[in-house]
Amino acid sequence: MTVGADGSIAASPFEGDGPATAALLALRQTLTPDDRKRSVRDAMAYSASVGVTTHLDQGAFQATNTPADGSAHDNDYFAVSDDDLNGRGCCGHPASTSRPAT
Repeated sequence: MTVGADGSIAASPFEGDGPATAALLALRQTLTPDDRKRSVRDAMAYSASVGVTTHLDQGAFQATNTPADGSAHDNDYFAVSDDDLNGRGCCGHPASTSRPAT
């Protein structure tokens, strides 16, 4: 991965892969379920500290785990459920995301 002298990473096209999406993929591949839970807890704790008590998550496009995934792609099947979360959450899914039969 090429990083500029100022710490920047070159942009990627709107659709497709490039340096920025390759860097994002590399970071996402290091996340553990505990990392994701901690991030959700931190975000909800901050939100509650400024008075926000309800969160509407519009979901994400299912990740393909390739550099073509953008910032709106993630693993739709990961969910955080913990008793120590403060607030309410609702998760939607983009209309173009296909869901498996259950």
